[in-house]
Amino acid sequence: MIKLAPAGLKDDIEMRKVYAGFVAGQIEAGSPIIALEADLMSSMAMDSVARD
Repeated sequence: MIKLAPAGLKDDIEMRKVYAGFVAGQIEAGSPIIALEADLMSSMAMDSVARD
C-alpha cells in the first residue's frame, strides 16, 4: 500500500468546499462552466454556488 500522507493528517479545508470555491471562482472569471451534480448538490457544497 502506498501512503500519500501521514496518518491522521487532515486538511484545513474540506475538499467539497475547495471544489465549490474553485467552480464559483471560474464562474466569476467568466469561464463557461457546466456542473452536473444530480442529488449530490448539498453534499458537494454546490448549493451555495447555485444560489449565487
